[in-house]
Amino acid sequence: MLATKPPPAGPPEVETRAATTAAKWAAIRELQDGIFDNPPERRATREQLLAEFGRTETALFGAWLEGELVGAGAASPSSRGLLLWGGSVRADARGRGCYRALVRARWDEAVRRGTPALTVGANAKSGPVLRRLGFEKVLEFRRLEDVLSEP
Repeated sequence: MLATKPPPAGPPEVETRAATTAAKWAAIRELQDGIFDNPPERRATREQLLAEFGRTETALFGAWLEGELVGAGAASPSSRGLLLWGGSVRADARGRGCYRALVRARWDEAVRRGTPALTVGANAKSGPVLRRLGFEKVLEFRRLEDVLSEP
């Protein structure tokens, strides 16, 4: 999906902030792993997450509701815009504008970088939300993943 116009802002009670320290980066990435229920063997360690910070061009954002970290979203740069990934909101915070706020924060980052466009590979959950935020389907692809089983 592709957005080339600003999506609506999130509600004022949702605060979004970029991860500006290694500790914030790790906390937001750990939240993503938890929301996505990634199995332990596929999760980076805290030390690995701390080391990621500063070694990537990726922008990582958290969403706070009533002072609590409840959502996350990342965006990796390209010459034409940002590729969104990892958009996630805790189940108990859904329906309150957190995802919308995270999309807008990443749009604002794309504008700041001089590449005002967002792309995303959307699943059945996020696709309808992204369409309401102004994204359009521009292509369809199938993602394949090899998962090696234990011998």
